[in-house]
Amino acid sequence: RGFNWHHDDVASHDLASITMGSCIPSTTPYTLVNTDMNTTMTGNTSTIKLPRHVAPFTDLRVNKLLFYILPSNHTARCIRFALVASIAVVLVIFAAEYNIVAIVLCGLVVLYMLYKDWYSISAKFLKIAPIKIWMEPSIHSEHTLPAHTLLRYHATEEQARAFACVADVHDAEYLSEYCPNVMLLDSAAPGTKSKLDTSSTNTNHGDFSNFKKSEWGFVLCDSVEDALHCINRTVRTYRTTTVAVSPTNSSSTRQVRGNAMVVPSNWMMQGYDKPIYTNVKYPFENAPPLIPRQNPTGLYTLKFATPENFVSMSSGGNNNGCRRYRLIFHAVESCALVYLNGHYVGMGKDSRLPSEFDVTPYLRITTNPADDHINILEVIVPRFSDGSYLEDQDHWWMGGIHRSVELICVPDVVCISDYLVDADMHGHIKVLTYVNRNDHGSNSGSSTCSVECTVKCEVFSDVQTTLHGGMKAGECIWSCTRQNVVLPSYSSNNAAVPILMQDTIRGVQQWSAEVPNLYTLVVTLYHGGDDNVMTTSPIQVESTRVGFRTVEMKHLDDHPTPNLAINGAKVVICGVNRHEHCPDKGKVVSIDQMIQDCCVLKQNNFNAVRCSHYPTHVSFYRLANLIGLYVVDEANIETHGIQPMGRLMDDAAWRPSVHRRVLDYVLRDQNYPCIIAMSLGNEAGRGENLRTVLPLIQQHTLQNFIVMYESGGKLVEGTGKTELTDVICPMYPPVNLVKKLATTRDVVGDEFASDRPVILCEYSHAMGNSNGNLHLYWNVFWDFENFPRAQGGFIWDMIDQGLRCKIGDKEHFNYGGDYGEEVHDAQFCINGLFSPDRVPHPAVSECKTLQQPLDFRLVGYKQGDSNISIQIIKRNLHFVAPSDFLKFEYSAINEAGTVETGSCKIEGDVISLSLSRNKVNTVKWLNVEGLLKEDYWWAKAGHVLVESQFELQEGEIAKCPVLPAIQQLMKNEGAYTIVESASTLCVNFSDKPVLTVSTKTGNILNFDNMLSNLKMNYTRAATDNDRGGADLLMGFVLPMSVVNTFGKIFGDKFFSYVHHWRKKGLISGEPQSVANEVKHEITSTGVTITVNSETKKKTALFRQTIIYNLSPEKVLHISIKCFPTKYLATVPTLPRIGVTFEHNYPTDSENPLIEQILYCGRGPNENYIDRNTAARHGVYSYKFADHYIVPSECGNRTDVRWLNLANQAVVNCGDGEDMFQFSVNTAEQELIHEALHTSDVPGAGDKLFVNLDYKQMGVGGDCSWFPCVYDEFKIDPCQKSFEFDFTITPCSP
Repeated sequence: RGFNWHHDDVASHDLASITMGSCIPSTTPYTLVNTDMNTTMTGNTSTIKLPRHVAPFTDLRVNKLLFYILPSNHTARCIRFALVASIAVVLVIFAAEYNIVAIVLCGLVVLYMLYKDWYSISAKFLKIAPIKIWMEPSIHSEHTLPAHTLLRYHATEEQARAFACVADVHDAEYLSEYCPNVMLLDSAAPGTKSKLDTSSTNTNHGDFSNFKKSEWGFVLCDSVEDALHCINRTVRTYRTTTVAVSPTNSSSTRQVRGNAMVVPSNWMMQGYDKPIYTNVKYPFENAPPLIPRQNPTGLYTLKFATPENFVSMSSGGNNNGCRRYRLIFHAVESCALVYLNGHYVGMGKDSRLPSEFDVTPYLRITTNPADDHINILEVIVPRFSDGSYLEDQDHWWMGGIHRSVELICVPDVVCISDYLVDADMHGHIKVLTYVNRNDHGSNSGSSTCSVECTVKCEVFSDVQTTLHGGMKAGECIWSCTRQNVVLPSYSSNNAAVPILMQDTIRGVQQWSAEVPNLYTLVVTLYHGGDDNVMTTSPIQVESTRVGFRTVEMKHLDDHPTPNLAINGAKVVICGVNRHEHCPDKGKVVSIDQMIQDCCVLKQNNFNAVRCSHYPTHVSFYRLANLIGLYVVDEANIETHGIQPMGRLMDDAAWRPSVHRRVLDYVLRDQNYPCIIAMSLGNEAGRGENLRTVLPLIQQHTLQNFIVMYESGGKLVEGTGKTELTDVICPMYPPVNLVKKLATTRDVVGDEFASDRPVILCEYSHAMGNSNGNLHLYWNVFWDFENFPRAQGGFIWDMIDQGLRCKIGDKEHFNYGGDYGEEVHDAQFCINGLFSPDRVPHPAVSECKTLQQPLDFRLVGYKQGDSNISIQIIKRNLHFVAPSDFLKFEYSAINEAGTVETGSCKIEGDVISLSLSRNKVNTVKWLNVEGLLKEDYWWAKAGHVLVESQFELQEGEIAKCPVLPAIQQLMKNEGAYTIVESASTLCVNFSDKPVLTVSTKTGNILNFDNMLSNLKMNYTRAATDNDRGGADLLMGFVLPMSVVNTFGKIFGDKFFSYVHHWRKKGLISGEPQSVANEVKHEITSTGVTITVNSETKKKTALFRQTIIYNLSPEKVLHISIKCFPTKYLATVPTLPRIGVTFEHNYPTDSENPLIEQILYCGRGPNENYIDRNTAARHGVYSYKFADHYIVPSECGNRTDVRWLNLANQAVVNCGDGEDMFQFSVNTAEQELIHEALHTSDVPGAGDKLFVNLDYKQMGVGGDCSWFPCVYDEFKIDPCQKSFEFDFTITPCSP
């Protein structure tokens, strides 16, 4: 754990080397790690052996085979060129009689290869070109310090305890109060005053000597070379040359300061360059590790003075004292070359982890802004580097310093360089503290002598008082001290001394996502080893929140297969993947947005988050600890655009980068109790680089983490069950495959491994109107008897990654391609359960209901009973009783609305309630809700957490119970008048038209002036899932003309639904109705009009018989029988069977439109036949759907009995037993289908567009790149006919 990390030697210290000594009580021996590749996980009842060998799968063989054909490092490129050149020479020699054509072709091939690999050949082989460090994968960083947990260098125990209860670790006010040794170098927005700004407010950016102290300058250069030139350096001299820099120096960077820049930020969100979104492909030529010369590069500059306490800690302005100073960039994309006062400090590449540098030799200690010793910091940030090949993570590519920058003053002589903590459910606690000598180069001479120190660890029962911060002090429940710890004289290795303390604390409360009990661990370092040392001021104090919890693989209830257990209980993962995203600031997410993320997840019964696909901001883990969320942490590695994906993972040249990315995030994050599993990355294949880093995780951590990694096992994607994972964690398996994985013996290669739990790392792709079939997955997850190994998964994903765009008075969210990028993957970044502003999409309610930790069952109910008992079934609630935090209420309803409401009694696991005897026979459905009794961090009292609905009685489908007075149209037959023209048939009463039917199309042109253009509807505005298929996948890399040709030659069975619909003419706006025959008849029961028509494009798609019957009471009964033609037989599914019409509604500002439409059906939110588990039967006001970011079919309601359109008309089911579906929109379907953004869809006007459907196919959701609507939710085009009917009754006289 020393400071000299070499590229091949990841760390000079590991836990395996720690032996029992004076720091560890010999009476309680504890083996810290098991370095054997066969990891042993010990549970309470059994020991489980997991496989750690390489199975001879094809993907590993292909990696080796392609090593020189598709080289991924400079040496391999040189070898490939030499091989190609040698073959070319041989071919030329053997060319018959000096065949000029053959010679020219061979020469062209060699020249092309020379052009492609010139940098590798000249720099690595010929040694005539300098190494460009930003595209050298064997150099992950230069002069960076080892990774460690977050250190704040508090001066007192009180500061440390208070800061442990702070959420935002970079909050300027909290830092200034509790962290005197930390100086925040973040800037304020341009034009605002920073909390650090004490100098002149002059904002002249042309002269480097006149600007605010906390204000960063920024220049965007075309390349890294141009940025180096701006600071008088070249590729050859970027490390060695020292450029004199002072505020009065008019040369060098003085004239290139540029404009003010917000830090942290992404420069694309500040008006420079443009964001690029890709899913799989790289936004530059895919030729690892090369990066194009045209590489937008940011040059950041900052002038700053050190705080007064920094000066007092040092012996002089030239910093010849013992104190050390460190500069930390908490995240920079994609690479940072750092210069301080003209000196090269170092370089770091990981875009999501800190790069920490020792800047003691270069820092000028002064507080006077006019002093020549003011510091000038320069940072060169290339947008792309070789590290970008490891960060192809299905999100926006955004360069910049996007997390905070800090300058830290480190204590002299000795310091805490890291500490590890492990606290289990039984109260066992282990704290491992690393103490380093820190006096290298001091004038005191102490570095040549050994030093004694004392380390004290304490645990306090402190309570955090607000989400942002604040502490209510508790008592000390444990304390342990190690005195006389001897640190040898300073050496070049400066190896840290490990100090392990362990004990058992009785009576601690366990941490879980259900009950996130936290304590504060304080680690204090004192100088000296005698008994009086703790009466002096400490050298350094560190703190963190600790949760006592155990994560293990364990056999539960004597079941033969193991489960992932937390605190001894099987926990089903109700998870979601989360990218860091802000619609206004890109990758800079505020603490308030993080709080909002955690709260909306808990409110909707999510209990877990997967950090996709990189370590997130450290403040998020603190919030997850506090609010209660399980976290799967993930290394910043994904090579999705490299095919096969495992090529870089099997290339030794990339091993330093891969190892550092994995180990650095583990070392940073391992102390957070919320983290239950570590991931090696995402979609990066497998190879020796990952296999060799896996045991290193165990050697460098105190806890025995579960490893969860999906990739590898096949050529293109991963299987989720290689030797690199402790759980089977595939992506997007259909439900049947989940069942198979959860019941089939787990085999790796030729060996049988103990059956592993199945946790889907990604499933139910939430792209647009999606997440159908979700209930089928949860039927498996909750079926503990038949599928005990199935333990949930993580939905993809949480947040739509749209970027806000304002055009005039309209606003929408941009996605890939909206900025004119040549390379992009369109709207594949718009696949969240929540909008960019964290507004839940309708599918969230489905997730909430399916994931709720309680289930309910009626006990012994008979129809007509007024006393009802309901059993509570705890399926994912292990550590708290329902009655401890929930109260239960009920509502009894029928087709007319609510009949009765009241509170329930609860005894044990049974809820009881009593309905009024005189109302019990009128109750159709009973709703039971569990509400929070009191306020929690994530929701207020009264929030509905669980709910269920029971049908108490069956019966006929009721009609709308409230119908306004209806005018009778006729007293006798003679009251009707039929007027026919060349194109219409009109039914008049008293010379006023009531019903007008087109004789050309058979459509209703007008009904009582409130309904118009009623016609058959067999299409829908395509959803993103409708567009998913093999054609979409191939379209990512091939022109559509090639894709279509492929389909014609090899078949298009697996092409998208939209492809098949377009092929047959079933796209919105294309099919037209043509009437073959229109007949009418007047009888005593009214007027009957019979239409025989076809719906066609070029060929007939449907034939239909429509009967309109207008009764004397002005009730229009519509009966439809339609027949799909054989032309549609090859279509996988029909979009819908129904009608659509325009409804003219009155504008009434006092009665909002949203309240004017009532219906009895499933609600209150949008639902579809494959996504309506959460939609309860009842009477609701229709909520107009906010269009998805990419407009599509939306707003549907299922199982509808009646519909009241603004008290102008009532739609009822017909004489059949089938209920209908409907949706209402402010724009016609054709316009929605063609719209690219919500701003393309007009708002409310004087018309509503209503769809009444007999059937509509589901929305699907297993994935969005393959047809995924299950057969039971499709509409069979081969069905002979479809029959349905309904009535429309005007409500106004």
